[in-house]
Amino acid sequence: MDTWIFQKKLSSLKQSHLYRSRKISENTQLIINEQSLINFCSNDYLSLAKHPKIKQAFKQGIDKFSSGAGVHRT
Repeated sequence: MDTWIFQKKLSSLKQSHLYRSRKISENTQLIINEQSLINFCSNDYLSLAKHPKIKQAFKQGIDKFSSGAGVHRT
């Protein structure tokens, strides 16, 4: 299929204000309308990703069970 069909559809969605885009933030807290909110969409909303005990447990888990990449986004 030609890419111009997709480009035409995307252009139409944007002009109709129906085009959806994702805002990506690495922060665990967001400021929206001057209100501080917790970003529960973050994989680190509890701010534990850099905690030394969590990192050590993660490394032990990889050593024991290995790791792989898998994700489902909707």
